[in-house]
Parts: sequence; structure tokens; C-alpha cells
Amino acid sequence: MLRAGGGVAAGVGLAGCSSGPKPVEFRILDVELLNTHEEPHSGTLLVVEDGEPIYRSTIDADGAEDPQAGGGLFEGLPTEPGRYELYGWHQNAASDEWAHLSFDAGSLPADGVPCVDVILMIEPGREAGVRSFFLRSLGCDE
Repeated sequence: MLRAGGGVAAGVGLAGCSSGPKPVEFRILDVELLNTHEEPHSGTLLVVEDGEPIYRSTIDADGAEDPQAGGGLFEGLPTEPGRYELYGWHQNAASDEWAHLSFDAGSLPADGVPCVDVILMIEPGREAGVRSFFLRSLGCDE
């Protein structure tokens, strides 16, 4: 079941796209979009489980005005623990520029199902352009 607005584009080609270890189960608390670039951008979040897209949503973020970044919270995220992979990007980003986040057994605590808060950042790149990346924190303090 795909949650949130918008369909997933055919031909995204996500099945088998990650070459690392199989993701371990975790729970998503929140995902926030922050745009620190001075121009407005849209940011898209895609959540995949077992190679299948289950959530996709886009937020239009205002440009940053010092000291305030544009952005917002993604709504309607999966609430149950799962073996998720998160992909995030700004408009016009090529698929090889998408930010990717997943966890393997060595990157999470062994006791219980961990929870994550995630920020999808859009910021000016080192060269001309814009880059997207994830920041995350672990813990179930809701």
C-alpha cells in the first residue's frame, strides 16, 4: 500500500538497487525537510520496504531567510516498525544524486526496535548547485 500523495513513478527501478546488507527493522518517528538554500525548493521523500515503494510525498519549501530555514514535516509516514530504506531528493536531482538512508545490524542498538528522527537537508553545494542529504538521530524518546 502506497501512503501519501502522488503515485510512484514507473521505472524508478528500486528493486535490488541497494547493494549492501539487508536493512534491519526500525520505526520512523518523524522526517523533516529543511531548506537552507536561499531559493525555494521542493523536497521529495520515498520510503521503500522490501524493494517496494510504500510512501512518497513532496514538500514545497520556501528559501531560507537568515536564521530560519524553509521546510516542514512529512505527514502520513508508516508508523509500524519495518525494514525501510529512505530516499530523498530536491527537484531536478538525478537519481544518482538522491540521498539514501538505511540501517544494517551493525549500525543500530541490539536491544529492541530502534526509532529514528530524520532530517532531509537541502543546502547549497560546494560547487554551483544544490545537494540533498539525510541527518538522523536514534532513540525512542517521543
